[in-house]
Amino acid sequence: MAIQPMADAVSGQTASSAEYNKVTANVRDLDSRLTTTDGKANNNAAAITAIAGAWQTYNVEWTSIGSGSNPTIGNGTLRGRYKQIGKTVFLNIHLVLGTTSTLGSDRWLFSTPVAPRTGSRHSGVAILLNQAPSTDDFFCSAQFSSSVIWVKMLDGSTVGPSNPDIWNVGSSGNRYPHELSIDITYETD
Repeated sequence: MAIQPMADAVSGQTASSAEYNKVTANVRDLDSRLTTTDGKANNNAAAITAIAGAWQTYNVEWTSIGSGSNPTIGNGTLRGRYKQIGKTVFLNIHLVLGTTSTLGSDRWLFSTPVAPRTGSRHSGVAILLNQAPSTDDFFCSAQFSSSVIWVKMLDGSTVGPSNPDIWNVGSSGNRYPHELSIDITYETD
């Protein structure tokens, strides 16, 4: 119901029953709007709680493409965290190589916690962090198809056991820990 105009009302005079009915109708209308607004506010509070809540962890599967050997984490760390809000997933994968990590035989693939929308292609950001003094960090892109992510260098080459050539796990004069951090946002079905 729309709010009814009170043009007939005169300040300081007793309201007629028609004016009284208009006031009553207006109060009821405002009350129903407030109830709806309260309901929306309650829904917004639930959405804010979902957004502000803790990220979930998941076990990242780290593999190599092809028929060669897969990498192993050894005494390094591999952590996957994500937050899903509706059909949007925010994902972070963090890899720190240790002295007993092995690098596998081909480009690296990382699993996702929630399957992406069928047919979608999304990109994110990946950074290779080299902890040695006087060496460079590398900025990359994170891409995926199906339910796996791979990392590409800015020159278009794919990150794996021999690219970039800074992976010196377990060798004398090594420069580890080397870290790979991937952040990607994608849509689910």
